[in-house]
Amino acid sequence: MPILILVAAAAPATVASAQTAARPLASAKADVDGDGKVDEVRVEGGQIVVARAGSKKAAWKAFATPGTMTAAELTVGGPGRPYVAVSARFEVDGKPVHEGLVVRWVKGALAEVWRGDVGPVGRDGDYEVRIDATASGLVRSQRRVGVVRCDGKPAALFAEGWDDAGGKFRPIRGSVDVDEAAPVVTATRAAPANPAAVSAVFRASVTSTEAGAAGGAAAGAPARAPAAAAVAALPAPRGARPPRLSSSSRIVLQSSTHSLQM
Repeated sequence: MPILILVAAAAPATVASAQTAARPLASAKADVDGDGKVDEVRVEGGQIVVARAGSKKAAWKAFATPGTMTAAELTVGGPGRPYVAVSARFEVDGKPVHEGLVVRWVKGALAEVWRGDVGPVGRDGDYEVRIDATASGLVRSQRRVGVVRCDGKPAALFAEGWDDAGGKFRPIRGSVDVDEAAPVVTATRAAPANPAAVSAVFRASVTSTEAGAAGGAAAGAPARAPAAAAVAALPAPRGARPPRLSSSSRIVLQSSTHSLQM
């Protein structure tokens, strides 16, 4: 199971030194080096610090942003030697700046796997980029306010998995990630004696203006279909050609399990 520790706001560290005893913004316990012993991972002083069990010297990797780190989200997970992924927030000249950093224990040292932009995107921060070390590997995804799964958890949009061999992210199929405590529902052919409902309603939770949206910027709250789309849905009179929709008139309704194109 991946480990997640989140500290939304904490006292900023003022000295970026691996030897400085600063208050961690996030921490976790995990076997980072694969020796079977539990190590301690801390985010402090503008760095990721790994204190290995039985070692007096800590390993560390520094962030590149030259500001005061004010918050950090840490996840540890993955097959074999786990990934250590951190999304950090800095204050630079009074403005928030976000940086993601992922490390892993390789050949006796803490190696950098990936470094890049995370956090809110755009002037209004309509969506955010996340980086998470999960049980199956390193995943980069997008999240948008109001876009949630049927169980209320935020939906991971446009998920990408880290390819160690290629050294880059590649599109992957989203994980179901069902809560272990969720009740089990068994499907049967026989209808219940007193069914509470006999129909289902499709509700689009997020839409894109075109099929194949490539990012969170193309997704938004569902809107009423253009009049041309409504006309096109009606049967055309005999002998008349139905109206054709331009690409700007087409809408695509998407959910985690359905796709409806008009």
